[in-house]
Amino acid sequence: MNFRFSKNLMLIVRGFSIKYFIYFLTMLALASCGGGGSNSDTPLVASNAVTGVVVDGYIEGATVCIDLNSNQVCDVGEPYSITDAQGSYTLNAAGYDLSLYHIVSIANADTAKDADDGGLTLAQAGKTTLKLLAPANMAEVISPVTTLVVGKMTESSMSVSDATAAVAMLLNVSPEHVFIDPIASQNTQLHQQFQTIASLLRGANLSNTLVYIMQYGVVAVSGTGAATDGSVSISSKTSKDTSTAPHGGITVSIN
Repeated sequence: MNFRFSKNLMLIVRGFSIKYFIYFLTMLALASCGGGGSNSDTPLVASNAVTGVVVDGYIEGATVCIDLNSNQVCDVGEPYSITDAQGSYTLNAAGYDLSLYHIVSIANADTAKDADDGGLTLAQAGKTTLKLLAPANMAEVISPVTTLVVGKMTESSMSVSDATAAVAMLLNVSPEHVFIDPIASQNTQLHQQFQTIASLLRGANLSNTLVYIMQYGVVAVSGTGAATDGSVSISSKTSKDTSTAPHGGITVSIN
């Protein structure tokens, strides 16, 4: 074998070695970043963060968490965040399939503030603790209305879309209004509905609130709003009779 041929052969071999060495390094980098494929047994997560706002008015100081065990309480070990003055929160959701969970917001009366109340805590404004819910994969807004959606999902085994349509029908709004921020969108009528439903939720559990809204409807708060026992008067959209329906601290006046 002459010298020139041997030298060319060595260059070819060296070229192939460098090429495959680079390929090996590329595949190793992809594997370390989680790229290049996925484990079919592991739920894919689109994002590592859940962000949104908690709104009746914007709620400051609420504890927001991913409810991993579906008990509607923020337990130790569940990812959580505290809302700022604009009601905003961010949760680390890395590794969770959000379609399986709900987000819980708990505004403690002694520490949380509603922007509607001019800097007062909920207790100072004559309000009790407020618990709000939203589907975890649709939690850009957590509100009294999204709480009704979760109520429909859990009590009637509905999908998010079916529960959204049902709540929209109850409130006589379009489905796209169920998950909007009424303050940012300047929707005064929807904001009033939020306030009314929040007062109902303070005075009774979610199941009873749904029953009342199904029976009487929600138009707007009349009078001064929620008292310390959570009572509130609302007007029915359908009934023309006059009566009261006390239950769980709520008095619903039908006009």
